[in-house]
Amino acid sequence: MFKSATVLLLIFACAAQGAGFAFAADRSDAVSYLIKFKDGQSAGILANLGFDITRRFGFSDASEFSGIYTFSSTLSLNDLRSDLRGEYEYLQEQGQAKAADLTASVIPNDPGFTVNPLDIDKQWGLIKTGFDKAWEKTTGSKDVVVAVIDTGIDATHEDLQKINFVKGYNLLTRQEINGNTNSDDNGHGTLIAGVLGATVNNGVGVAGTNWDISIMPLKALDAQGKG
Repeated sequence: MFKSATVLLLIFACAAQGAGFAFAADRSDAVSYLIKFKDGQSAGILANLGFDITRRFGFSDASEFSGIYTFSSTLSLNDLRSDLRGEYEYLQEQGQAKAADLTASVIPNDPGFTVNPLDIDKQWGLIKTGFDKAWEKTTGSKDVVVAVIDTGIDATHEDLQKINFVKGYNLLTRQEINGNTNSDDNGHGTLIAGVLGATVNNGVGVAGTNWDISIMPLKALDAQGKG
């Protein structure tokens, strides 16, 4: 009796696999996946398989962002690839760094910073590129002076207050730029200064790649970004 039941179960399993039914992997939690469909293919393929799908870049209708979706499933990556039968350009799990896995002292509290790569409008790239590991060794030094040749810098910006601004120069007016003044009539130079040294752990804006730094503003471009 037991032998017959085992044979029947094996037959059912083989038939189900042959019919295209994937069995869930040995995992209890759903995993988030990212998929980009081939041109001409529709996300309806996933909907027909019973998945709730979300456009990954819903803020844009540009062609390079079309056809990219996220969804969650308890199925393994291999099972999903089998079910979708190659109707996609890529299919992958979405990794997510967990704050608990990172050293607390190098996790900024700035609202623009994130450890979650799904927060695409925040600084997810800093953890992705290993800045947390670099910060464990050094967070910069005011002994290092970086010259920013751009549209100038608004040194009065609230998120740039920890930067040590040294005397700079306006190449357009041939005048010195002194201290914490605003020499930027475009905004791009201020953006670059923020990438380099926005104040960290002040609960404002973003996190700079250097927590301590000196910057020399050199204005070479005008309000239109020309020079």
